Amino acid sequence: MALGLQVNKLGKGAMRHFIAILIKKWLLEVVVILAKKYPFPTEQNIWHPNARILLDTLNLFRECEKNQGRLRLFEAVFRIVIDEYQRHTFYRGRIDRVVAKIKESDWLPPSTKPMSFWEEAREVQTGTLFPAKSLVRIMEAEEPTRSVLIQNLILSAGEERIFGE
Repeated sequence: MALGLQVNKLGKGAMRHFIAILIKKWLLEVVVILAKKYPFPTEQNIWHPNARILLDTLNLFRECEKNQGRLRLFEAVFRIVIDEYQRHTFYRGRIDRVVAKIKESDWLPPSTKPMSFWEEAREVQTGTLFPAKSLVRIMEAEEPTRSVLIQNLILSAGEERIFGE
């Protein structure tokens, strides 16, 4: 109880710092430790085609992520997700539903603004243009919503992604 009273007296900034430093760090370590109980995913031990896509995504993280502490977390999460995806239809079905929902949505493409600790090859960054569903949604919108949607698209995608330059 005394610790609870002391934490309440810290204030919002200190409380956030406490959570970010102690709890997030502890949680990151727990996930990394638990992931070691799962087999390390390789081309040889993956049989499901979608799990291979997850492995390719993990390899992208390995190539681009420059924050080694966070890379350990992403490797751990992918290690768990890939194994659970292959072994259990319960989790596979749910992950498939999430991916299907994202594919059918108006999910905006990644921003071309540089992310900290992320180094990506130029050809990967430019990628594909934004989805046609986004364009339809923008064209059907009334003003001023249309202008806001266009502005958000440009900010999130960058002009070169939209115009393919």
